[in-house]
Amino acid sequence: MVISNTNRHIAPYWGEEPSLTPGLNQLGIRNVAEQLFTTMLPGLNNVSIRIRYYSFYCWVIKQFYEGKQAIIDKDFFPFIRRAELLVALINATLDDHAGIPGINFATAQCNKSTKIFSLEEGADIGPGKSTYWANPGGVLRQYYIASLEELNLVAQNKKYASIYNITKTEGYVNGLMLANDFAESVGDAGYLFLSILQRGYATDIELVSLNQAFCMKLMPLNNERDNLLHMLLQPDNPLSSDYSLHRRQTIKFILEFVSKSKCQLRGGDFARYMYDNYHDSDDITAWGWYAYYLDNNWQYQYTQIFHEILSVLENDDKQWIAVDKISDEIANNVLSDFQISPEVTIKELIQSLDDKQRRYPVAEAIRNLLSFYRDNISNCEKSEIYYQRQCIIAENFCNYMNDVKSNLESKVFAYIKRLIVNIIYRHYRVSFRKMLQTQKATQKFVFENGCLRFIDNWDATDTSPRIDTMRNFLIDLSIIQPKDGIDVLTESGLKLLSELSNGISAI
Repeated sequence: MVISNTNRHIAPYWGEEPSLTPGLNQLGIRNVAEQLFTTMLPGLNNVSIRIRYYSFYCWVIKQFYEGKQAIIDKDFFPFIRRAELLVALINATLDDHAGIPGINFATAQCNKSTKIFSLEEGADIGPGKSTYWANPGGVLRQYYIASLEELNLVAQNKKYASIYNITKTEGYVNGLMLANDFAESVGDAGYLFLSILQRGYATDIELVSLNQAFCMKLMPLNNERDNLLHMLLQPDNPLSSDYSLHRRQTIKFILEFVSKSKCQLRGGDFARYMYDNYHDSDDITAWGWYAYYLDNNWQYQYTQIFHEILSVLENDDKQWIAVDKISDEIANNVLSDFQISPEVTIKELIQSLDDKQRRYPVAEAIRNLLSFYRDNISNCEKSEIYYQRQCIIAENFCNYMNDVKSNLESKVFAYIKRLIVNIIYRHYRVSFRKMLQTQKATQKFVFENGCLRFIDNWDATDTSPRIDTMRNFLIDLSIIQPKDGIDVLTESGLKLLSELSNGISAI
């Protein structure tokens, strides 16, 4: 039995009170969109937005091993943490330091009157200490390491599995190559950086003297910049037997989008562009972004409906509300918005749909979903094959389309009621599965004897498909340039687009 008190979930069964957490994937259907953009843009994430950190980490990891006959593995992450803090302190002396992890801490330190900055005080973890980063493995372990491994730039140390070393794989951009490129870029400033790490403190004058060489947003036009671009253009996973070039192909599509669209590159706009320009193509990358747009929209619209369910609960003056009452209320509101009778079928509703946005959120969500069903059902069979090839065989937008197809003769009122009930059960099932796996409670209502009791509300959000990260990378590499509020291709960007469009490898 679930015991509830106001909006607190006191105890599931006989357990102690769990701490309620927001969660994110409330209905369990964001995974498909996330898996698609992960496949289309491997080696990136949504938090590491400065590409130069890839070469910096290769260099600093190499320096950890440099000149040592033997290493002490427990010294690895403290060394990394001090290097990360020093980079943040250096970049804090620059006007533009966007995307630098630990920059808030570093800026606060630089704003003090002190002229000496202790790396031990700011980076080394200890009881009650405030440092630049909470994770003991630093920014590297929390943000970058998975991407560096996926790109075959670093790998686990063969002797000490808890730490890493750079790769030396021939035939591809590897960790050693980028480490050497970074060393060449920073020149003699690298020796000063390392001497500061060794002694454990830096002066304000030294930080300023290093800020050009160690600026993480700008690079000279040299091997480092060229090889970072080559890294993005080479096979998605250089060591995988499953050869793919989704990242390179996505970059080509991004450059096409920028060349045609007078706007700033954003994930939602790019995904819509890929959807609008998909015409039953055999290009699996083009299909991937087309499918991403559909799956992301599907999870968004379902979550909009879920939000309305929670709003009905929140605004009702009764503590417990029957599921049947909630589904009746929402279904009647949808019929009223569409101005149709309960006897209208799903097929008839689809035939009458136009582009007019509905006022009631659930009616608009259903209009949106059924419109996408109508416009994309002809691609469903081919898409199901592509989903299987990408090992996405659980729930995807094809499942939704097949469900609609099997209910075309169903009455709209009954169909909406079933949809509401399914979303309620879906959320409750997903939330309890999460509780079993993570011991974290994310449920937004209590469900007992066919009735619901409100706990918290939840807004619909889009997934973030790494396009913002790629935009920053391409700006750092001087492929894209922001100009008067829009993004344009530089001369190098136009040249790269021409090469990619003409099938030239560009690496």
